[in-house]
Amino acid sequence: MARAVRHWLLAVGDKRQWTQLRYPGGAQTRYPYLAHLRTKVCDLPLDKVKDWHLDWEQKLPGEPRLFFSPEQAQSLWKRIEAHEPFKPYLSKVKGLLTGEGGAKTVNGVSAHTGGNMVDLLLRVGYSVVTDGDYWQYAWNKGRTSYLPNFGSDLYLAVGLMALVLPDHPNSKQWMQYALSELDKEFRYYISPDGAGEENIANYYLWTWRQLTVLLGALKHNGILDAATHPRYQAACRFWIEILTPPQPKLSAYAASAPIKPQDRRRRIPPFGDHGFSKNVCLEHGGQTGILKDANPQLAAESAWAWWETARGKPATHMGAIPHVLIADPTVAPRTPVLRSRRLRGFGAVLRNHFRSGKETFLAIKASRIYSHHHPDEGGIHLFGRGVPIILDALHGRDYYREEWHPIITFADGKTHRRGEVVEFRTGPLADFVAADIARWPTSWPPTSRRGRSCRVPPSRG
Repeated sequence: MARAVRHWLLAVGDKRQWTQLRYPGGAQTRYPYLAHLRTKVCDLPLDKVKDWHLDWEQKLPGEPRLFFSPEQAQSLWKRIEAHEPFKPYLSKVKGLLTGEGGAKTVNGVSAHTGGNMVDLLLRVGYSVVTDGDYWQYAWNKGRTSYLPNFGSDLYLAVGLMALVLPDHPNSKQWMQYALSELDKEFRYYISPDGAGEENIANYYLWTWRQLTVLLGALKHNGILDAATHPRYQAACRFWIEILTPPQPKLSAYAASAPIKPQDRRRRIPPFGDHGFSKNVCLEHGGQTGILKDANPQLAAESAWAWWETARGKPATHMGAIPHVLIADPTVAPRTPVLRSRRLRGFGAVLRNHFRSGKETFLAIKASRIYSHHHPDEGGIHLFGRGVPIILDALHGRDYYREEWHPIITFADGKTHRRGEVVEFRTGPLADFVAADIARWPTSWPPTSRRGRSCRVPPSRG
């Protein structure tokens, strides 16, 4: 008893919930969730740590190259140097490709290993987070997961670390974990029509930019070519299908006056809880490099979307450099054929007069997704003959205030979180979509009380 150590756990929440008896972590015996957290998170039982390798003799020399091989460096440099939007990043890219002025050390320690202490912390961290008992943001069959982008935050870092330290004894385990979680992303989080588990103009974008970095590295290292995966192709197509007409008062940032037609940008329409009232959409560039070999047509249409939304600028999430190395600006743009479509996992898009000065467009949010954003079912974006009539983006900083969003509100004064497209038709005179928005349940499964939202765009004439 003299050697006993007291462990402390600070938990913030409802005490009744924390102390309620449950079956956490697949346990067969009911016990308080707070006790589950303490034993799984604080105590690090021997069974959890016995296979960790916190020290090993690193045998592979040189810096890892996640996105290119030495023999590709010269041609890659020429490609990047010739693309004007990449000019701000040339000095950093040159250091990576040639070694001239490249980062050899970080704060005096090796940039490859990060120094012994950083290395040790990383190995402890990746050993912990790949154990499901330590991470609550798992796929939940029958409903949806909570904050699924927290899962992608984790597994893409684990996969990249496995590539950075390929000779580490746990490297294969880390990579298998990353690939397993990536399979769940494609299987459960991305719908057959490419819509993601999160709201499309915030956390799904965040996840997509992260996935681009991981998928680019996996492709280069011969582990996985996502371009052949139907769900990845569907997601790439979704980012094109969802684009608004060119917005006369939006370019890279919100503008107080109409801008020149050649400077107008299409964008991904944000819904609900988003901070993207001033965003420029940078998502399509990485698709060009990943798709160009397996699906050149979709790569070319992605190049068109990349130019229409961002004029070829790279994404900057996780730093611009990985996106500069992955995106291929030499892919020739090809204009897609965009029509009205029902998009499972999102709702529907209606459009006509595409690629003219009088594009008419409607996007309605109606799906089962209720994670990490407002209950924004029934929310719409509407353009009539090229003019934005209803947007969900020009409401300033306080984007959490639901009354500033064009969404459905019920008689109880609340908005609700589950929608379903119940009718979708296209015709020579008009396109039509009807959506049912279910009242948010106080118990599971949800009740059948519903509200209805029907939208008909202006005629095709």
